[in-house]
Amino acid sequence: MLDILGIGFGPSNLALAICIREFNESQERAGNHGALQSMFFEQRVGFQWHKDMLIDGATMQISFLKDLVTLRNPTSSFSFLNYLKRCGRLEDFINLKTFYPTRVEYANYLEWAASQLTNCARYDCQVEEVRLRVNRDRRQCMEVVVRHRDTQDVGVYSTQNLVLGTGLRPKLPKGIAESGNVVHSSSFLSLIKRIDPQRARRFLVVGGGQSAAEIVNHLYDRYQSAEIVAVFPNFGYKPADDSHFVNQIFDSRSVDLFYAAADNVKSFLLERHADTNYGVVDSDLIAQLYRKAYGDKVRGRERLRMRRLSRLEALSSQADLVTAGIRDLHGGGVTEERFDAVVMATGYHPPSLTEIVPAVTPYMSGDFPDQVTLDRSYAVKTNAPIGGRIYLQGASESQHGFTVTLLSALPTRSQEILQDIVARRENQDVSQLEEVRHAV
Repeated sequence: MLDILGIGFGPSNLALAICIREFNESQERAGNHGALQSMFFEQRVGFQWHKDMLIDGATMQISFLKDLVTLRNPTSSFSFLNYLKRCGRLEDFINLKTFYPTRVEYANYLEWAASQLTNCARYDCQVEEVRLRVNRDRRQCMEVVVRHRDTQDVGVYSTQNLVLGTGLRPKLPKGIAESGNVVHSSSFLSLIKRIDPQRARRFLVVGGGQSAAEIVNHLYDRYQSAEIVAVFPNFGYKPADDSHFVNQIFDSRSVDLFYAAADNVKSFLLERHADTNYGVVDSDLIAQLYRKAYGDKVRGRERLRMRRLSRLEALSSQADLVTAGIRDLHGGGVTEERFDAVVMATGYHPPSLTEIVPAVTPYMSGDFPDQVTLDRSYAVKTNAPIGGRIYLQGASESQHGFTVTLLSALPTRSQEILQDIVARRENQDVSQLEEVRHAV
């Protein structure tokens, strides 16, 4: 019987695993015997974080102080600063005079943290089924069937608490599918490894957000002879609103405000401040791209083309080329153009709860994510007992606000989930003790 079983071992569940580790250490120091038993299962063969978007020079949009632990425990040995110290780069990083490490360095930090938790993480494992059972102690629980994909060994684990940290799924426009040289941005670097810089002539990048702009910038620099076409529905790239007061919407205390707000207020906030996170680009990167576009005009060769007020309508592949139908939203016409490759930087969406845990579907109020209700501690509310609690990491923006999908929320969210689990366990222990006393 596990206290906590996690499905997925990305940054969200990594932060939770660290929180559990530090809780158990504090219990041991206090002489208590309340250590939590936990295990996390990940289908990939090792820890990875957006490996195909680790573009050279691309930086994080959050401060290094918003790492896996600092907002919860500034003295933690899992902090980004301790990582730098262990790597011998602390003073060098300080001399950069920045709060924003590169994405490559942050990915290395996450891998470094994960490497210290091999005792509770199992990789290359596929969760095949989650079912509701009554165990040998006649306690209702959740039973998880896990297959190790290399050995094909199957393990069955019982747990009181299931934490889903499976991440988001790539989102593509209706009618568009990945194939050959048509990929989502999450596969970007794998794509360009296949394309010869000397032979490529044209690329299409769909989307107007940060990832799209970073990809356009990288393609422009990497493929010196190629034309880069950017398609987006706006007039131009919009800068992210990272002003001081508005940025407080990402503070942990803002989650309380958002969760307690009426539905119409939540909708208003999500719509009014979407430009803090979605469809927006860092101002410095916008300036870089503008200088490149202007330089093209000076040289008389337009390598960077902005198809503003436009939308991708259709794609078809022939031989090594992809034909794209692009609609002009102003004029209404559709033109067809050929490209060596197409990158869809069109965002992500949360997975369906019924896809991950179909056995729990009858106990839900509706299909995930819009109708499943979560409490403040990110646990799914059910209409009948299911033998434990299911917590969702990173998939409840409509109920908890913008922080849900961001790395900056990981320390405090992990703490809130763990506090809820510990409090319920203690209440359960008290209840069981009263039952024993009554029996005696």
